[in-house]
This record gives sequence, structure tokens and C-alpha cells, in this order.
Amino acid sequence: MPARAVVRVPGPHTRYTFAAEAAAESRVAQDLARLATGAYAELGDHLRSLVLVGPFARAEGGFRLGPDGEPLAHPGYDLLAVFKRKPERHARATGAMAAAWSRLLHTRVRIRVLAQRDLPRVPATRFWYHTGRGQLITLAGDPALAASLPRYDAAQLVREACAYAVVEGLTALALGQLLEQDEPALVGHTHRAVLACADAMLLSRRAYAPNFEQRVLRLQDAMTPTALVAAYEDAMAYTGQPEAWQPAEGARSDWLSVTRKQLAGWHLGFEQRRIGTPLDAMAYATHGTPLFEDPEQRVRAPVRSALRALPLLSPELSSRLADPRERVLRCVVALAYRPGDPAARQHAATLLRCGRREAPPDGATLARALCALAEQALPEDLGRPFAEWNAGVTGNN
Repeated sequence: MPARAVVRVPGPHTRYTFAAEAAAESRVAQDLARLATGAYAELGDHLRSLVLVGPFARAEGGFRLGPDGEPLAHPGYDLLAVFKRKPERHARATGAMAAAWSRLLHTRVRIRVLAQRDLPRVPATRFWYHTGRGQLITLAGDPALAASLPRYDAAQLVREACAYAVVEGLTALALGQLLEQDEPALVGHTHRAVLACADAMLLSRRAYAPNFEQRVLRLQDAMTPTALVAAYEDAMAYTGQPEAWQPAEGARSDWLSVTRKQLAGWHLGFEQRRIGTPLDAMAYATHGTPLFEDPEQRVRAPVRSALRALPLLSPELSSRLADPRERVLRCVVALAYRPGDPAARQHAATLLRCGRREAPPDGATLARALCALAEQALPEDLGRPFAEWNAGVTGNN
């Protein structure tokens, strides 16, 4: 077993948080040192490496202030626990450890287990794009293991990455509205949806970049609407320090309404250019063409194309024929952009296979079904957060 590595201390050009505030940086470093020590105490020599991934490994982490004014990591820490073999044997222990450290550190801690042999063949998703480009920090164990991760270019990412980004962002917004969460929570979900929408545009153009500053430049180069670029920068500032954020003008409630409308326009306009779908959210949700299909691989036969462009004959047909990814994308567009529309809820209920035709189910029932479908449809690195949402929804009802 290699010598235990200590947590990496930020150097002159290294940071954990987007705001780079000294007290927050110090708190994150302390948290990570405790996590590294705790991981070896719990898992011993079975653990080959404990690796920080996600926003804090990309210098894009955020923080909020606790009751005593102490900065706390936001949204939390994402870790990879690498084992020599049979990582599933350690899933229960790492799950219990993540829950315990979440309570101790007053932030969300998530640990994904992985076998050492799986590192060279991880899929070409956005998550592994970042880790393969060195946006990770070995907290404990053998730092050389990370070198076996493949380095993907933006052009190599799976074609579905664009739609996955949209689902990831809009699902949280749809869930927040279904559960009637408070205004601060909805502000966070809306910012997240803006980030996802812009990232999806870059992914579809094979222009995605590893850090925020580069993504902004590529959005500008791609002639992205100026308002969307500004909203993207605003969303990143929010992510860095949510409690310090205020809309440029007006009340938060007004900002929520305006931004949701703008987001729908940006996203559905982009989708119309990408795959020829309608600009209306409900028309998009019932559109006949597969939304996850690669436009470059479509059959161009005129008759077949015309038939497939027609709206689905019924929501039931959509529910039976579409795969889970199709169903979840249609659901989140209808629910995120038309939160108070009974027709949107009814269509979502049909796609989610819950409730009765004559009356859509309540928000909590729809939220549970949507969480379960998102967990099923998305890759593991994206779907797991919604498994946690589902546990929270179930626990509250």
C-alpha cells in the first residue's frame, strides 16, 4: 500500500472556491484534511485512493455562512473512493461515512466507489471530461492512480451529453416548483438551470471547456445571446456565494418570473436550431421526433421525416414508446417552464406513469416519480443526486 498522502494545500495558483475568499479556502482545506484522515480510519488499507472531484476540485466551489458566521462548503464535497477490487463491498461503509461527515461538516458529502481497474475505461461524459483533464485532487492514498484516467476532448463526449445537461439542470427546477419550495431555493435551482442551458449549447457544438472563464469566452465566440452570457456569469457568481447574491434590479420574485421565461426562450430556441422542435414547451414535450437522437444520424427520407415531426398521437403513446431519457426530458421541460399549467402536470403524470387520467397527482407524488425516473435515465454521476432528492421527498411525506 502506498504511503498515505496528505490533503493538498492550495499553492499560489490553486484554489477551491470561485470567490477565493481566505476564510472559506481555509475551511475547505480543514474539511478535506478531516475527510482524508477519517476515510483511512474507516476503510483502512482497502482504500487505494480518496480523490476530490466536482466544483471544489475545479476551483468553482461555493460557500454559505453557518449560524456562527463560519463559512460552510456549498453545495458540498464530491469524492471518489478507489479500491483495488470489488468496490461494491464497501458501498455501505462509504455511504454511512458520507452521511456521518455530512452531519459533522454541515454540508453534503457524497462518495462514489470505484475499482482501480475501471479508471482507464470510464465513459466519455462531462463528469469524466473534467476529472480526466486533471480537475481532481488526491486527498489520500496513491496520487498516481489518477493518471490512468482517459483525457477526453470536447469532441469525444457522448452525443447525449447535451440533453443530459439540460435534464440535470431542469429537473432540480421542476422538483423545487412541484414541492413549492421557498424563494431562496427556487433562485438556486433557476441559476443551476441557466448554467445547464448554456453548457448544453457548448456541448452540442463540441465547444465545451474545462473552466468557467473559457466557457464564457466560447459562448461569446458562438454568438450566444448577450443576455444569456450575462445570466451565465451571474449564475456562476451566485454559485460562489449564494447568500451575497441579489438581482441587478427588482425583487427576487420578479427575477424568478422573468428569468424562467427567458430560459425557456433560450433553451427551446436552441433546441429548434438543433433538432427542429417547436418553441412552445408543451409542443416540445409532445413532439414526435426523438429528442435524444443525433441530428447527424437521422434518416432524411421525406415521408418518414414528415411523419416523425408530427406531434405524438397521445401522451399514452409517448409513455409506451419513449425510453426513460425521452420521458424525463419531456417531463422536465413541461414542468419547469409551465409549473402552474394543469395540462403540463397531466402530461407529466402520464409520462411518469403515475396518477389517474381524470386528475393529475399532487406535487409530492409527481416529484417522487420524477426523481426515480431521473435516477434511472441519467448516468450514475448525474442521476445519484436525484436519488437523494427522492429519499428526502419520501421522508417528508
